[in-house]
Amino acid sequence: MDAKVYELINDQINKELHSAYLYLSFADYYEEEGLSGYANYFEIQAQEERDHAMIFRNYLHENGCKVKLLAIDMPDKTFANFLEPLEAAMEHEKYVTSLINDIYTAALEAHDYRAQKFLGWFIDEQLEEEDNADKMIIKRAQVLPHALINNVQTKLGEHGEKLLEYVKWLRDRILTMRADESYQPVLHIDVYGTIGAAFGNNNYAAMADYLAELEQAAKPFHLSIEGTMDCDCDRSLQA
Repeated sequence: MDAKVYELINDQINKELHSAYLYLSFADYYEEEGLSGYANYFEIQAQEERDHAMIFRNYLHENGCKVKLLAIDMPDKTFANFLEPLEAAMEHEKYVTSLINDIYTAALEAHDYRAQKFLGWFIDEQLEEEDNADKMIIKRAQVLPHALINNVQTKLGEHGEKLLEYVKWLRDRILTMRADESYQPVLHIDVYGTIGAAFGNNNYAAMADYLAELEQAAKPFHLSIEGTMDCDCDRSLQA
């Protein structure tokens, strides 16, 4: 096997395992934020990346080459909101596609036709992965991620400023990503009583003004706020 093709394929084993680590960290983020559906999606993605690493490993063994396992970098991404991991996944898949293309180019230059055939499957797979990642951002779901705002300091903000910024960001992201104006999703956010905790459970005027500000920030989309304040009633009936 050509030396450059070998080195790139061996390195790709490491890159695929790092992708698995990365997606597992995304799954952990969503699990800890109470979004188990998204967590499950990235757990599946992590398993697929491990499978890819094994395919590259097996290809080297089948061609009589020694596998050199390298250290796997620790995931270092942090997120400020629920859509950032989806965007990061899309960018990462584009990066992986560039790596596969580099290996294919090296195989082409080395006239390694077997490697070219082998890599053809990965090229098709990467196109699918990029498409899936993009669809996860905005796939015309009628209700976008059930955001979990369960802490005044870290999630809502002392005066509600963090949630307000999140609503504005989410609105702008939809306006940028949607295919046409017919897509009008509901922005569903569970605040777990934090608005009442921040403004005072009996300060109805302040809470009403803040909710109106959130509603205005979400336009042209409908905003659904669950659990405005803690009380002894059914939380699903709270405004």
